[in-house]
Amino acid sequence: MRYFLASIVLLTTVTLIAGCNRTMSADVNKVLDMKDDFELCNELFKLMIKHYGEDFDVSKCKEKDQAVILVWHASGIIDNGGFQYLFEGNFKGDPYFARTAAAFKTIKASKCAEAIEEALKLFPYSKPPQDINKRLKIYQAVSAAKQEAIDVKFFSESKEMMTTLAKYIRENRAEFKHLK
Repeated sequence: MRYFLASIVLLTTVTLIAGCNRTMSADVNKVLDMKDDFELCNELFKLMIKHYGEDFDVSKCKEKDQAVILVWHASGIIDNGGFQYLFEGNFKGDPYFARTAAAFKTIKASKCAEAIEEALKLFPYSKPPQDINKRLKIYQAVSAAKQEAIDVKFFSESKEMMTTLAKYIRENRAEFKHLK
């Protein structure tokens, strides 16, 4: 009788664990099956934040995840206030925004990538100072016309960027299965 009960407990535990894993996998599959580009990008980004935690180092994330995280996060910031807003903060693990620029290249958002590179070239050696106040002092010394031109270049592709990112996600679907 004891072996019978132990077998039932073991079977129940295995079933519960399998069910939990199936549910977690179904969540990422549900997200990856989304047809709406905004929903796909936004919900996958949320899964990544949940997976890595709020205060994560992007350099420690999987390569495909980095592209999604950096593109989605940076584009939201830049679309809300231009490169001024981007340079008012930091991305842990991307102190000079080089990974961010590379992420836009990775998904093939070329005008956005060019705009980021132009913005980075405003700094010595294309490396914004890690100190935000020093970074902003350099950036704000650039003419408003030059800042606006770079912002406009980014904005010119930012609407298509969501479709481009969604396409990248769909093409690399299998790379995101680790998310729960």
